[in-house]
Amino acid sequence: MKLKLKKSFIFITTLSFIFTNLSISLPVFADSLQENIMTIQEPRYTNISKATSELSISGSNAIIKTTLLGKLGITKTTITSTLQKKVNNNWQTVDSWTVSKNDKLCTLSKTKSISKGTYRVSSVVIAYKGSTSERDTLISASKTY
Repeated sequence: MKLKLKKSFIFITTLSFIFTNLSISLPVFADSLQENIMTIQEPRYTNISKATSELSISGSNAIIKTTLLGKLGITKTTITSTLQKKVNNNWQTVDSWTVSKNDKLCTLSKTKSISKGTYRVSSVVIAYKGSTSERDTLISASKTY
């Protein structure tokens, strides 16, 4: 009986020791992993500071606003925004607009009369720096009228 009790005590003590050490070492490992993840992240853009494309609906009008802000040294910016309507699960072009500026800031604002349906805006923004350029495609949240 004493032998069983002694073995049980040793077993429980060993398990307690293992679980105690595991609970201490895991957060340290998680912290070092988080630091490694943070150090390998790179910025999304090289020449673009901010780019947004928004769609809102007011009454029977779709209001499109796309903004592109280039970083220091950008000499030209271009925005092409396309209003799209969902038809049979496919996005079809309703209208498209392009604006270019010899500046690091470019804004496109348009209003378009629409019929009932679900819409979104797809915008291509380009920032030029000398002979190089950086481009991105932005898709707004879809809105239903």
